[in-house]
Amino acid sequence: MRNRQRGMTRRRFLATAAATGAVTLLGPGHRPVLAQGAKPTITYWNGLTGADGKVMDDLIGRFTKETGIQIEQQRIVWPDLYAKLQVSVPAGEGPDIALIHTVEIPHFAADGILEVLDDGVVAGKGFRGEDYLQSPWNGGTF
Repeated sequence: MRNRQRGMTRRRFLATAAATGAVTLLGPGHRPVLAQGAKPTITYWNGLTGADGKVMDDLIGRFTKETGIQIEQQRIVWPDLYAKLQVSVPAGEGPDIALIHTVEIPHFAADGILEVLDDGVVAGKGFRGEDYLQSPWNGGTF
């Protein structure tokens, strides 16, 4: 077992989100254009409330503090979130990322809502499966 001291990195933030049943959603062609040197603002939709919402608020705060990247979080009740994603993503108006339940992955994949992140794309961004728990890493496979 490895014993590494880690802060809130992008990888850790993503792994934590994945562990709660998340999958990244990016509409096809949805790529922000930034001025050189500008920090991005990430739009993030989820249906988290109560204690789960508080944990996510804390994670987002830590992520922003350590990276300088702002996250614009929008909480939407789950049924409305799913309906909104079905309309907004194909129109190019969806969030940069969204949290959905893993049971919804096949449905969203069949509708073309999920952006495929194959091994080549993921490796090109520096993500490696061995850096994550196996269950959340494989949970987004469809």
